Amino acid sequence: MVNELTALKIQNKMIEALLLSFFGAMFLVIWFKTNVLIEYFKFVPFLNKIIKDYNKSISLGNNQNFLSFLAINYNSFFIRLITCPYCLNFWVSMILSFLHNFVFFGFIYIISLILFRICIIIMEYDRSTDSR
Repeated sequence: MVNELTALKIQNKMIEALLLSFFGAMFLVIWFKTNVLIEYFKFVPFLNKIIKDYNKSISLGNNQNFLSFLAINYNSFFIRLITCPYCLNFWVSMILSFLHNFVFFGFIYIISLILFRICIIIMEYDRSTDSR
């Protein structure tokens, strides 16, 4: 009976860690594959200059996403941290594992990266089928 309860608790913790991995992957998809940064930077007054610089860069014909623009034009440790999926996922997974159980940090980190990459593959496949 005790072993069954322990196994059930471990199973529940694994399911919770898997759900946190989905949350981490969702965060990465939103961060790296949408314009969420541009939209939210507009609400922060001291970041408006960065948005204006980015829009000027786009109007000059530079075809790069916002994170690439930040990495090239505002190179710093923090910018490199938020423009690297592995680095950002490390800290997101760290936060998620502290909320859950730090023992599952590696699991959350790896699974969320795998799910993020699967989402990218699906999005690219969908984009390629739309252009046919």
